[in-house]
Amino acid sequence: MPSSERDGAVTLADRSDAQSVGPRLDIATLCLSGTLGDKLGAAAAAGFHGVEIFEDDLIASSWSPGEIRRRCADLGLTIDLYQPFRDLEAVPPDVFRAGLRRAGRKFDVMAQLGVRTLLVCSSTSPDAVDDDDLAAEQLYELAARAADRGLRIAYEALAWGRFVNTYEHSWRIVRRADHAALGLCLDSFHVLSRGGDPAGIRVIPGDKVFFLQVADAPRLHMDVLQWSRHHRLFPGQGSFDLTGFVQRVLAAGYTGPLSLEVFNDVFRQADPMRAAVDGMRSLIALEDTLRPADTVVAPVPALPRSTRPSWSVPSGIRRSVWSVRSNEIEAPIAVRRSRPRRRGPSSSSAYSRWEGLGGGSDITGLIGAPCPRF
Repeated sequence: MPSSERDGAVTLADRSDAQSVGPRLDIATLCLSGTLGDKLGAAAAAGFHGVEIFEDDLIASSWSPGEIRRRCADLGLTIDLYQPFRDLEAVPPDVFRAGLRRAGRKFDVMAQLGVRTLLVCSSTSPDAVDDDDLAAEQLYELAARAADRGLRIAYEALAWGRFVNTYEHSWRIVRRADHAALGLCLDSFHVLSRGGDPAGIRVIPGDKVFFLQVADAPRLHMDVLQWSRHHRLFPGQGSFDLTGFVQRVLAAGYTGPLSLEVFNDVFRQADPMRAAVDGMRSLIALEDTLRPADTVVAPVPALPRSTRPSWSVPSGIRRSVWSVRSNEIEAPIAVRRSRPRRRGPSSSSAYSRWEGLGGGSDITGLIGAPCPRF
């Protein structure tokens, strides 16, 4: 056994031969405050593998799509999703033609960003009609155009979609369209906020789930759109059974990223570094509930020193607790990529690994929510 593991600290080198398990971990830029540069820097420093680029963040940024792509590469981040694209399907021909022109411009941006997957939300448009055949036909056309560009479409049923507002309905349309470049985006909030049963996900082939987004939330009796836009939480801070939801998606054969998409007014005003660290902590805890207690998690290899970004470690995070060697990647990335194995069934072990964030310094302290428990 490596000496560092005997001492209770684990380094990247100690885990270089371990078997990798679990999905890549992503975060949507909409979860964090600040400029797009602030958001990307915080995501990288917290140890995320990739990001979803929210269109509003791109529009507000002074960087071109090509520059954003380069910045992400320098930070060791992939861009795994571009979002959102709205109100395309089940609409009259003239509205659909205008939607295809919009999509063409989005495809141009995606090519510059280097991202393959576009999130298409189910329509909320007053022009939309309740016609699954028409929706499938129009989504097929969009997917065919995306495929010509080496891209793909992830169709998501919004909980407040005009006609398509459940994952079962969105899957019927995707299955009817039957195009290789058309699949689903499954979002825990959209499924669980409506009281949906995720057990039905088992019938969806894993390769037709193109993207998986997770968010928790408290149980509230209010308009679902406002609930979603203002009151989502990181996993473990709310009332949803995210373990059961994610387990069903993974059991279906999904192998893509596990991505945080959390709209929350407090998070979007908080320090982006602390919000990103808190989000990573919540995903680590969620991951711990998805595998046996004795599973060993392999680290992502350290970035070459010449390509590592520079960042400052947030105050309150103690490097010494991790015993990170000077020739390895800096904390807090080491927190995500070289965490100790879980030593027992208690979910609280996930938080002992984050003891550097003391009382009240993380986001949960700002909103008065308890630390995540699964």
